[in-house]
Amino acid sequence: TLTTDSHIQSFWKEVGGMVQNGGSIDILSCNVAIDASGVSLVHLLDTIVDDADASHYISVNASSDKTGSAALGGNWFLGVGN
Repeated sequence: TLTTDSHIQSFWKEVGGMVQNGGSIDILSCNVAIDASGVSLVHLLDTIVDDADASHYISVNASSDKTGSAALGGNWFLGVGN
């Protein structure tokens, strides 16, 4: 899991390093942050991808509802994250 697997953490740290300081990682998937475990995931990813030693901060954002076309009941608002 993300909390225990150093390889997965390293992967996300690398992804964070590819994003410009002040940028964001937007998880475009339905219901990622619909409950407390999803919100915790977003916050954990945000902690992993930031590099305080290098003053490199990015935000991680995710949806708590349907993501996508309004005609299909979705939207593009990512309500959880920084």
